[in-house]
Amino acid sequence: MQLGIHLPHAGEQARPELIRRAAIRAEELGLDDVWVSEHIIVPRATFPRSPLFYDPVLSLTWAAAVTKRVRLGTSVLVLPMRHPQHHSAVLAENRSSPGVYRLFHASLHST
Repeated sequence: MQLGIHLPHAGEQARPELIRRAAIRAEELGLDDVWVSEHIIVPRATFPRSPLFYDPVLSLTWAAAVTKRVRLGTSVLVLPMRHPQHHSAVLAENRSSPGVYRLFHASLHST
């Protein structure tokens, strides 16, 4: 079994130093992954009261800068809002080691 955490990149507590600290702590504890997600529309009743959401790739860049082993992942990334050439270059530069970045995408369609 592999274990990971979701980084604090959204809400009132979201700050770059907390994102970095959480990533360092996850690596120290031997966790496998750190995760972020992207949201462009959020329900006010259930999400953090703060409108602050750091960009997921930027948040993972902060985590990558202070870790060596822990894998980086996005559980949600709104790809149509990103230029594929720029996005792939940013992800490639985020870490030089292969296999440390996980990108998951799921779509819901109504018919």
